[in-house]
Amino acid sequence: MICIFCFYNVSSGIQSRLAFSKVFKHCNIVMYDRDIWLATDFDLTGIHSRRINAPSARAFIRGLKHIESLTALVVADVGVKADTRWKPYVVRSCNELDRYISGVDIGFTFNPKHLYNKLLKYNGSNYKILYDWRR
Repeated sequence: MICIFCFYNVSSGIQSRLAFSKVFKHCNIVMYDRDIWLATDFDLTGIHSRRINAPSARAFIRGLKHIESLTALVVADVGVKADTRWKPYVVRSCNELDRYISGVDIGFTFNPKHLYNKLLKYNGSNYKILYDWRR
């Protein structure tokens, strides 16, 4: 499964105060399972998923870069998803939701910046980074 982790410099709500970064305030994930693109986001109103019509990965990523608040992208190919127990009392942040959905084996993440750093640090565990971009 291909996972695109998108990081933004804008956010809202109580959790945004815990970002402790001006560059990494929010994140979401877009997944491609060789059939459909599915975007998942987490905000004050809950978890939102939507199907995305993209002609190709290259065109989709090129389009994402036009979002002004987008500060970083990490594209990873996740092999076997990590066996992580669902803990809804812990998953109260965008970064933890993205970690659970993707199945990357990186352990707990405190905020989007922590998720970004751990994705780069543990590259090769059960995923391989295909592309890494920062504004």
